[in-house]
Amino acid sequence: MTALVDSEADANIGATDDGQNPEYIEAPGDASGSDFEDVDTDGEDPEGKPVRLSKSQKKALAKARYREWRREKRHRNRRETRKREQQARSELLSGMTEEERSAFFLREKQMAEEKKLQQQAFIQDAYENGMPICINCTFHEFMNEKMQESKSLARQIAGMYSKIKKNEAKVKLIITGMSKDTVLYKHMQFFNVDAWKVHIHSQNYWELFDTQNVVVLTPDAEECIEEVEHDKVYIIGGLVDVNVKKKTTLTQAKERGVTAMALPIKKYFPNCKKRVLNVCAVFEILIMRANNSTWEEAFQTWIPTRARTDDTKQLTE
Repeated sequence: MTALVDSEADANIGATDDGQNPEYIEAPGDASGSDFEDVDTDGEDPEGKPVRLSKSQKKALAKARYREWRREKRHRNRRETRKREQQARSELLSGMTEEERSAFFLREKQMAEEKKLQQQAFIQDAYENGMPICINCTFHEFMNEKMQESKSLARQIAGMYSKIKKNEAKVKLIITGMSKDTVLYKHMQFFNVDAWKVHIHSQNYWELFDTQNVVVLTPDAEECIEEVEHDKVYIIGGLVDVNVKKKTTLTQAKERGVTAMALPIKKYFPNCKKRVLNVCAVFEILIMRANNSTWEEAFQTWIPTRARTDDTKQLTE
């Protein structure tokens, strides 16, 4: 499995990831935005006169509205959560004496400092000793003309690092093929990438690692991975695009004699309509399997509902 869209099927999932933000918030309904296509999506010209939009224009507008709806929902949820936390804290403090409040503030400060040190230690350990997962960003030519695709990939990679920062994934995150003159790097700067504790290289993965220890994940591979080995470097294709030549990742791996394998979706989740997932989903599935979850559990958790048949959708209801 790879984020590289090697076929039309890849395009259907990879290109709809528009906002896989660092917290992976998934709104209800079809994440492609199809639930928003029933609204009146005709537009207006510069003079304010109604204009009949084409089918593709309506679809693009529906997706834009969906993304905006999801952003608003995320911000609203955050505001409501902060408000509840602040209210609970105020109620707790109001019932304390002055001495109790002073002791509470001191303990709160100490706990915050301890938590920060623990997080920093975890991040450093992951940086040095975590399971290596590499995002292969050598496909810039496919995304340069479509800024939204580079933005989407940047958000997905930021989401991975967010899991590490929250101490939820002990992963040595490696980004290859990304130099400072690329469009992707410019988008990554929005997430303060230069301050990240990750390995970033302008070289390609086959120039950095012993290819005998590398596994390229691609939906086009005939052989499937069964176990996630911590001494292997797993390569996830870093590309979101709707017009990529089929088998790009597989071809690249074969040309360099690198093992290419697919996630065993057909074997363990046979009712899935798609064999391709976005970068974040592949990252999460690898982590779950490495932490002794079954493939079924990992796929059930991270394969989106829109990619399942009715039988598998019912399992989540």
